[in-house]
Amino acid sequence: MTGHALIALYRSGIAAVALRKLLAAAWVMDSEPIINAAKAEGVCILAMFRAAEFELPKAYPARFPVWRAVRWGSLERAIGGYSWTPDRWYAFATAGAYLAKQGATKLRPFVVRRFIERHQVVFYHRMLASEVVFDAPPEGERDGDEDAYWLEAERYANQRIKAAFGVK
Repeated sequence: MTGHALIALYRSGIAAVALRKLLAAAWVMDSEPIINAAKAEGVCILAMFRAAEFELPKAYPARFPVWRAVRWGSLERAIGGYSWTPDRWYAFATAGAYLAKQGATKLRPFVVRRFIERHQVVFYHRMLASEVVFDAPPEGERDGDEDAYWLEAERYANQRIKAAFGVK
């Protein structure tokens, strides 16, 4: 489903349960078309998520940390992104994978951390790792370094190999 089609359904007043299923599937597959269509059509993505009425699992506390791995750029650019994870390990492993893919370039990946309130979460999804989108002012700070990112990427790769062969 394209981002423009999803926005048309949202504007039509589609039921929350249907919007939730369509938006989650499209977002997890590739969020970029949704983000681009929303910008082009003047639609607030956070309003779409609120209309879909996603729920955060009850196990999350009132306030909790989230992380975001970015391929490159400034801290200001990084904290403005939509997709974050409450799994620090996954963010570090993602940054390590970015390092491996980018090689020795000037573009250096990093991880950002911040705290959010439970009531600010407008989207939650669990696949490989948990993902949250939230409605809160941009803020955050860098977390970890390239050595830590490499270490977690290696641990992640080893875990995937063991899982593929049924090794514990």
